Amino acid sequence: LLYLIVLLVMCFSFDSCQKTCKTCKKVTYDANGNITSTGSEAEYCGAELLAIDGKTVDLGALGKSKWECN
Repeated sequence: LLYLIVLLVMCFSFDSCQKTCKTCKKVTYDANGNITSTGSEAEYCGAELLAIDGKTVDLGALGKSKWECN
């Protein structure tokens, strides 16, 4: 009985899904590819990370903004 209780506790205490997390910041480049601004770094995990990782926004003549994650 004790063995069964310990086994059940172990099964429920270990999480089988590991979240992937990265530290990301938004970097804005001008039309020549020079960095004009950099946002502060923050940690993103799971669905939030998938939504922004590597995403680039074209700003036309102003350049582009890109999420850079490590």
